[in-house]
Amino acid sequence: MSEPISASGHAHEVKSLDWQALVDQMTDVQRLVHLAARHTEDHVRVRRETMIRETMEHYGEAIRQEVIHIGCPDPGRVYLREGAALRGIATHINEVAAGIENTFNYDLARAILQIGAETPTANRWVYAYRLNGWEAERMASRGPMIGETETSWAINAAKEAFWQNNAQIRAAAEVVPYPTKCPICAEYVAGNPYPSMDALYRRCKLPAHPRCPHHGSPLLDRRLTRDECRDLWIGG
Repeated sequence: MSEPISASGHAHEVKSLDWQALVDQMTDVQRLVHLAARHTEDHVRVRRETMIRETMEHYGEAIRQEVIHIGCPDPGRVYLREGAALRGIATHINEVAAGIENTFNYDLARAILQIGAETPTANRWVYAYRLNGWEAERMASRGPMIGETETSWAINAAKEAFWQNNAQIRAAAEVVPYPTKCPICAEYVAGNPYPSMDALYRRCKLPAHPRCPHHGSPLLDRRLTRDECRDLWIGG
């Protein structure tokens, strides 16, 4: 599968954010504030569980839509069984969930230091009040971005797995939609058509950035037979 992308848009970048180094610069009051507000392994666990449920739903629906798109009967709800696809999802979610909470702790440390710089006399109550507003604003902006990025990851991962496991179906492929704002995506679209979906996903790391709408789409030159439809891999 394509390399997992973090909530910031770059694979594994979030894990390099060292919030402890910022905490080491803090006053005693600031350290207590960070300790009280920081996210822990419990937050990682809850986020991981939530993301796995959501990702499995998007992944299964993407496979279902791919089956319909190539002209085969609607298979209904798709459930992933044991296998490489399921392991790939788990690995991705583990990394992203830990990275998101690590980034929160880093951003929290920066916010605390900024409050201290603006108001050197701030006590714990002043910090708590200002951080409440900061966290609400942060969630409003980052929550949707994370959700859209991870949905795009699930769709692309599902398409890649679908065509890897159905390599007997020959089809060229293209990156869609055509309109692009990102130069990386523009390069991927300019590369259309690709000889296969496998070649497309080996060349194109999608999603390329947060809220990236691009994905691979097959270019079939015929309808599949009933037997071909029946024999498709759909996650099980």
